[in-house]
Amino acid sequence: MSRNFIPFLISSLVLLGGLYSCRQPEKKAEQEAEEQSDMTEEARLWADSVYATLSIREQLAQMLMPAVYATADSVSVERLKEYAEGMGVGGILLLQGEAQAASVLADTLEAIRDRYPLSPGFFVAVDAETGLGMRFSDAPLFPWNNRIDSLASEQTFFDYGCEVGRQARITGINMILGPVVDVNREDARGSGVMKMRSLGSNQLRVADLSLAYARGLESQGVASVSKHFPGHGATSADSHNVLPVINTSRDELFAVDLLPFRTVVQNGLSCIMVGHIWAPALDSIRRPASFSPVIINDLLRKEMGFKGLVLVDAVGMGGAKGYTGADAIIAGADIIIAPPDTEKELDRLLQAVDEGRLPLEVIEESCKRILFYKYLNFVNSKRRNSAGTPAATLEERLNIEAPALIRRLSGTSDSI
Repeated sequence: MSRNFIPFLISSLVLLGGLYSCRQPEKKAEQEAEEQSDMTEEARLWADSVYATLSIREQLAQMLMPAVYATADSVSVERLKEYAEGMGVGGILLLQGEAQAASVLADTLEAIRDRYPLSPGFFVAVDAETGLGMRFSDAPLFPWNNRIDSLASEQTFFDYGCEVGRQARITGINMILGPVVDVNREDARGSGVMKMRSLGSNQLRVADLSLAYARGLESQGVASVSKHFPGHGATSADSHNVLPVINTSRDELFAVDLLPFRTVVQNGLSCIMVGHIWAPALDSIRRPASFSPVIINDLLRKEMGFKGLVLVDAVGMGGAKGYTGADAIIAGADIIIAPPDTEKELDRLLQAVDEGRLPLEVIEESCKRILFYKYLNFVNSKRRNSAGTPAATLEERLNIEAPALIRRLSGTSDSI
């Protein structure tokens, strides 16, 4: 593993110090620095050790995150086992269903991980822009970003992230595909396609609130995934259907759309998702940012200095038509979300290696980066700590603190 990105992760380790609590423990600076250094070295050594046990196929499989519906029927469980044990994928994206079923699937993955001493383990992710209730019928549903009180404070957003992180942890989820950091740009050739999902048109406020929310998530040991780089707000189309175009200048992109992402980078957060968006001012070749080495390697990695995990939006979306997950990895991404055919995608990656299009050193760097973050997320990962009595059902534990927070977000509470 390259040591260049290790110091960058210190801020993430600080957040892990407050795992399962939204109050940071009071420690002397010397003690905190020593613990961070120890954790960093442990994570690096673990990543190196696990990497050394993996075949090329297994290393490439770490880059795949297929989707499974959050249902506990035999079909979903068997599909999950095939992905996890048969293919050795690095993670699972949970789709629509129930939190109780999601917990069963997470337990299944945990049991698989525990059977092998040097198992890489699994990211368990969910796209939850309005909380777990966006996907799970038995979990709390929070307001869409544009419905949140315009006076909501950064503290409220930090608490929001903490609460979603707490709910994720007790369900068995360790990655949230959020926050949305796209700036709504109806005034700049945008059609408002992201209006409901965006935190607004003020890029500074978007940056501050999304940072607070992401920090709350990561204080609970849940990886945040800021999206959709380089910004979806100034587009007139939805990337779920077609390839949107950002028709703004490079200077404007840096001043507005990229500002929240720079905040993510500067604060050492875990992950950024690259969207299926074409930005001619950044890449003259007509292609989605998610498959562009100019965007991922040159801009995000080198120019902006991002050292965390790069995910690409679901490769089955309309904006990614004509491209494969292998194309995204070759362009510099680390993780492919929801490939339409996971086994075929793995074969494409192997073919890219055989043809010399995907160098072994790139695979090593990416795989070790994935393993490093897994270590951070799996530290103290026993997830049953939660508000409520031990006898409470999962649904009760998920909902115990949400109503008051929803009132705060909606501006109907006098709390902070």
